Amino acid sequence: MNFLFQTFLVFSSFTLAPDSAAVAHEQEVRAWHERRLRNLQRDYGWLTLVALDWLKEGRNDVERFGIVTLNKGVITFEANKNVAASVAGVPWSSGVIKPQGEQAADTVKIGSRAFIIIRRGERLAVRMWDRDSKTRREFAGIERYAVSDKWRIEARWQPYEPPTPASSPIALRTVP
Repeated sequence: MNFLFQTFLVFSSFTLAPDSAAVAHEQEVRAWHERRLRNLQRDYGWLTLVALDWLKEGRNDVERFGIVTLNKGVITFEANKNVAASVAGVPWSSGVIKPQGEQAADTVKIGSRAFIIIRRGERLAVRMWDRDSKTRREFAGIERYAVSDKWRIEARWQPYEPPTPASSPIALRTVP
């Protein structure tokens, strides 16, 4: 009887080591998820995005901060009185703004907010972020299912030869 009890104890404490590929897969997915959360929460991430306003030729009001003027492709900003703006850490109240494109865009910072001018095709827009946005402050993470090796698909990339151009529609809000 003593022998059977000892044998039971040995087998009941024995566990199979997890498959190293499954462990590596779980670690890879966890690392990806953590990067995703960090990217969402960064100062210029999706949780801080508060505005995307398409520019029209002429004067465009930028939510209490000033006026962005688009004049035949040249973009200028003039801050409202009592608005402390900066570009590259230097106090700045008005001037030409470089849009996103061939060069680094000028980032205009005003308090917890910042904006740049983005180019989408032939159109230009003000994209604004707020480091102190309610969405970012109240973000509690993303619910997700537990990682399972059952959903892992092993594949190998094989390029299509010869390459064939394909068009892909983009979603742009064009309704004023």
